[in-house]
Amino acid sequence: RTAIEAAGAVTYYQDYAKNTYSFMSESIRKLTGYGPDEMTPLVWDGIVQQAVIQGEGRDLPEEETIRRVRSGEIGAWKCDYLIRARDGQLRWIADSAVEARNEGQLSHGSIGIMQDITERKWALEEVQRLNAELEQRVIQRTTQLESANKELESFSYSVSHDLRAPLRGINSFSQILLNDFSGQLDPVGRSFLDKVVKASQEMNGLIESLLLLSRLNRGELRRSDVDLSALASIILERLSQAEPERSVNCVVTPGLWANADERLIRNVLENLLGNAWKYTSKVPTPGIEFGMEKMDGQDVFFVRDNGVGFDMKYANKLFGTFQRLHNAEEFPGHGIGLATVQRIIHRHGGKVWAQAEAKKGATFFFTLPS
Repeated sequence: RTAIEAAGAVTYYQDYAKNTYSFMSESIRKLTGYGPDEMTPLVWDGIVQQAVIQGEGRDLPEEETIRRVRSGEIGAWKCDYLIRARDGQLRWIADSAVEARNEGQLSHGSIGIMQDITERKWALEEVQRLNAELEQRVIQRTTQLESANKELESFSYSVSHDLRAPLRGINSFSQILLNDFSGQLDPVGRSFLDKVVKASQEMNGLIESLLLLSRLNRGELRRSDVDLSALASIILERLSQAEPERSVNCVVTPGLWANADERLIRNVLENLLGNAWKYTSKVPTPGIEFGMEKMDGQDVFFVRDNGVGFDMKYANKLFGTFQRLHNAEEFPGHGIGLATVQRIIHRHGGKVWAQAEAKKGATFFFTLPS
């Protein structure tokens, strides 16, 4: 409890049968003005002004998202709440919770973490407002728009960097509790603490991916002639070595070269081939191909697989940050890889797109103009 409060977060356990918070850390008082003994689900509902569901349920009605979380179809509840605290101030609170289940896998409550994200939320809304204004004047004020984008990247980097400090606190203190005091916790308590550690580690991985994404537009491209075939073969060999029990038919067309920044293009192929490897894990005879086709006289490289694929009506979400078309429990990931691919390809002046069919595989195409 002390460790969590030191990190500025609130932990709680909500008992569905009693409709109460069986546990709520003292730091809830700082966020809402209500103490742990005062806070109930009814009080919480009364101070919530707006709820913005995040993660897998973001496009579903709230009731349906709750149903899927409790049934296990969605792994975790993630929502940003705008609340009015007891002193009248408006605050944004990020809530992330997982279901607590009995031996029969029936949900009897949820354990969660709340954190004040007010400053980040207001700042993000302000940045979005500025961006919208700049986009309307892009033709007349191109120079100003580029300057604003650089400031935005710097801001995103700083925010992501600063977020790691409280996460390190949560993870470190939780590890100390597990290592030094696990004997004083019952199995349920240890399970809850394990979930806290896992959640903080997942968030740290997400922030690392965001930092990488924010750095992509920094620095000059260091173009050289890159052997894409050799890079693809090395990456596929490493994937195979990491999972020697898998037998995947990998085909790489030899002699494919491009003029590009080798470090960045390696990142593109690692993401595309890594996705192909991941999404073929459920098919009996997986196959992955890296090659090149001529389209309208242009060299178009591709990564093709026969994995789970996706419905093309969701293709517009593919390259967005945090966008996922598959269940995170079944296919882990942060939802940033394809956004990274698109940014790198665009920096090279190229294009990236996909063709797929559900349960019949996917092909990702990209161009790298000289």
